Amino acid sequence: MQTEMKAGDVLFFHGSLVHGSRPNTSVDRFRRSLIFHYVPTTSREVARFYQPLLTSAGDDVTIDESADGGPCGEGWQHPEPH
Repeated sequence: MQTEMKAGDVLFFHGSLVHGSRPNTSVDRFRRSLIFHYVPTTSREVARFYQPLLTSAGDDVTIDESADGGPCGEGWQHPEPH
């Protein structure tokens, strides 16, 4: 199922959900997103791309590295200047 969103919309989903987006087809704008990953304090491992974690008190915390995790936004390429 494709979720259609408008500028300013917010989407929350579980990180294990397979997700992605269709290409941006506008010629005069590029897509921006702000991504937060919530990692429970009981987590034992997380991908190296998300280390160090930040506690609600603002402290850095490092936990074991997950061997199978990948970066969010993989495959993104900076648009060519006009």
